[in-house]
Amino acid sequence: MAGERRSKAAGGFALPFALTVSLFALWGLGHWCFEALMPEFARNFRLSSNALAATQSIYSIVYFVGAIPAALFARRIGGKIAILVGLGAIGIGSFLFYPAAHTLNYMYFLAAVTIMACGWVALEIVANPLAAKLGPPETFVWRLNLAQSFYPIGALAGMAIAAWLVTRHEALPDQAHAAAIAHPYIVLGVGVLLLAYLFEEVRFPHMADDRVKGGSLIAVGKLLRAPKFLFALAAQALSVIALVSIWSPEVRALVDVLPGRPAGLLGSSLAWMLVALGVGRFAGTALMRTIAPSTVMAGFSLGGILCALIAAVSSGPMAAIAVLAASFFISITWPTILGLAIRNAGTSMKPATALICMAGAAGGMLHQFIRVALPFPTAQLAMLLPAICFAAIAAFAYVNRDKPLSPADETLSGDDDA
Repeated sequence: MAGERRSKAAGGFALPFALTVSLFALWGLGHWCFEALMPEFARNFRLSSNALAATQSIYSIVYFVGAIPAALFARRIGGKIAILVGLGAIGIGSFLFYPAAHTLNYMYFLAAVTIMACGWVALEIVANPLAAKLGPPETFVWRLNLAQSFYPIGALAGMAIAAWLVTRHEALPDQAHAAAIAHPYIVLGVGVLLLAYLFEEVRFPHMADDRVKGGSLIAVGKLLRAPKFLFALAAQALSVIALVSIWSPEVRALVDVLPGRPAGLLGSSLAWMLVALGVGRFAGTALMRTIAPSTVMAGFSLGGILCALIAAVSSGPMAAIAVLAASFFISITWPTILGLAIRNAGTSMKPATALICMAGAAGGMLHQFIRVALPFPTAQLAMLLPAICFAAIAAFAYVNRDKPLSPADETLSGDDDA
């Protein structure tokens, strides 16, 4: 009877989980298409260096400033409604690209980017814990890694779309070029509205509609007084520092020495790193079906230390392969750290997710400071920074090594905040 009940529950979770997973692919597509098109936007809107820097910082600023308000808002109105609000914001931002392109007005463009960033934040705060909750509690972290595995697929699709747009329209005048680039955002807006309709029509488990009134700031205060959670914040920041270091332009140049790479997107070192990241997430997720997530992350972290050190002391193809392997091993750190940090957070799950996301944004900003304050003489030696980060993540995995679920943990699959 227990197995039959679990089978029925799994069937009831399948469609909601698939829809929630689609949000992760959507993030990847939206973020990486925007990043790849940023040089074109800078040219068409004639952005100054300050305006370009401000635009590129929008996502980090919104994530850092808006994560907690988004979590408290979602906690009060329920996860499913928060997802609909987030999709609505992304749709509005997408449609604003059209007047921005036709007028070449930077303020329209900035408004579009900011509104979309607010939508992405709302989705991330809700979709991460919701994806993890749609199933039995013992596979909480595994489901979060599975959902996050679709992010690199969306990212590669976004890069491919951007590359196609640039090559197809590069000979057009500025205004026609800008309009041609804006057209995919109209398609994105329509697609987002269709996805919102599906979310509205599909029946989600009650955990997606749970609302928590009051005590939000108290919950945040309790989280910030928990030593293990503070360690999770530090580990997530270091995870982002490691990823940004590995993907920095100078380190990516080490991959360019590999022979036999085709032209275009498939020859891009960043595309290769995204492929390595995606393969790593699917591989790590597969291992988590039989091995505890903390153990898998510890193993990946040790592999990352080894690859980073090899890259630091080698050159040529050996360094290139080591860098790609480091991208493979960093793959599961973000979702696994997040999953381990929030799986027992109960009704504080959304604020906990927000704080972890803020730590990641802080890590990205801290990396910029490190690059200025402590410049490495060579790209190879720059890989020492990811090695240090991997070591700290391995320590976090050890401190949070998995234990058998207690009866109290079993309640996390039901009425808690998602």
